Amino acid sequence: MKKFTVLLLVLAVAASLYSHPASKLNAVFDADKSILTVDFDHKVDDRMKHFIFVVSVELNGKEIINQKLHSQDDATKGNLVYKISDAKPGDKLTVKARCNKGGMSDLELTVSKTTAAVPEKAEVKTPLKAKPVKTAPATR
Repeated sequence: MKKFTVLLLVLAVAASLYSHPASKLNAVFDADKSILTVDFDHKVDDRMKHFIFVVSVELNGKEIINQKLHSQDDATKGNLVYKISDAKPGDKLTVKARCNKGGMSDLELTVSKTTAAVPEKAEVKTPLKAKPVKTAPATR
């Protein structure tokens, strides 16, 4: 039993060294057009094998978008655009980006009457603390 526990620990450490969340996650909401633009930095060797694979958006704590990706735009970053017509001033938008090898980044922003709402806080979570996310077919 002790050998099994040590093996699991070694595998967990190895996985955490290989995986990493998006190093930068940014989102801007254009209130005039109801458009949320999400950009992330995630440097990888092979964008087809290691990439941000789920991006989800919550409006006031309720998930409204859950997009599964199969690669990222290039080996350093990605960009997504969403129409969110239900968002109104004072609402909270939470964006989460999860790496297929482990690790998750998230940020929260408040919708304002002005054209752009910028993130209030962004957090990068370690791969071992990432929680599973429901996935849906990609629509891009």
